[in-house]
Amino acid sequence: MGIGILLLGVVLAYPYIPGANSKAFQGAGLFVGVLAALGSSAVAANLIGGLMLTYTRAFQEGDRVSINGTVGIVHDCALLVTRLRTPRNEVVSIPNATVLGASIVNYSLARREIAEPVVIATTVTIGYDVPWRQVHRLMLDAASATAGISRERPPFVLQTSLNDFHISYELNAYVVDVDTYRSTLSELLGAIQDQFAGAGVEILSPGYHAMRDGNGSTVPPWPSESFGTPTPTPPGAG
Repeated sequence: MGIGILLLGVVLAYPYIPGANSKAFQGAGLFVGVLAALGSSAVAANLIGGLMLTYTRAFQEGDRVSINGTVGIVHDCALLVTRLRTPRNEVVSIPNATVLGASIVNYSLARREIAEPVVIATTVTIGYDVPWRQVHRLMLDAASATAGISRERPPFVLQTSLNDFHISYELNAYVVDVDTYRSTLSELLGAIQDQFAGAGVEILSPGYHAMRDGNGSTVPPWPSESFGTPTPTPPGAG
C-alpha cells in the first residue's frame, strides 16, 4: 500500500519537476520505466512460480529434495524463492521461476504419499573370473551389514552391462531414513569394500588396468590391524 501511494505521488509530481520536458529527462524516465518493467516481470514470474509450486505439491518444508543438482532439506518456501539447507549447512536460495522450470527429485515424497522406502543404488565392476553368484552374495551381505538399510524390503542386485574387461553390478537397497541418505551410502560402500576384501575379490571400479606379470593384487590384506572402528558420521552430514 505504501509503495502504491509513493508511485502515485511520483506520477502526479512529474510535470512539476524542473526540466521534465527536456529530451534528456524523458530519456532517463524511459530507461527507468524499462528497468521497472523488466524487474516487475521477474518478480511476477517468481510470484507465479511460488503459487504454482504450492498447488502442485512438489515438496514441502522439511523434505529432502534435489533441485538443479542442489541436494538439501527444504528450509523455507517463500513467494519469491525456495531455500534449501545442504548437508554442509549451506542455505541455497533458488528463485521460484527457476524451481518451476527445473527437474525436482523429492526423496521424502515416496514415504509420505505411497508409504514406500526410497532405493539407494551403487555400482561396482568385477572381472569375469569371479562367479556372478558370488558377487551377488557379497553385495547382499554388504547391504545386510549396513545399519541404515531397511529390512522391510529385501535388497537386490542387477547386472547392468557386460563390458570389455569386467561386469557391472548394481546393488539396490532401501533406506530407513532419507535424511541420512549420504551417510547410509557411505557406510554401504565401506561394507562392500569389506565384503569383497574378505573374499579376496578385486573391485575394478571405475576402471583398473594391470599387467598380470606377477604384480600383487589390489585387494587390501584381510584381516588387517589397520582396520579399526569406522569414523562416526558428524550430525547433519547425512
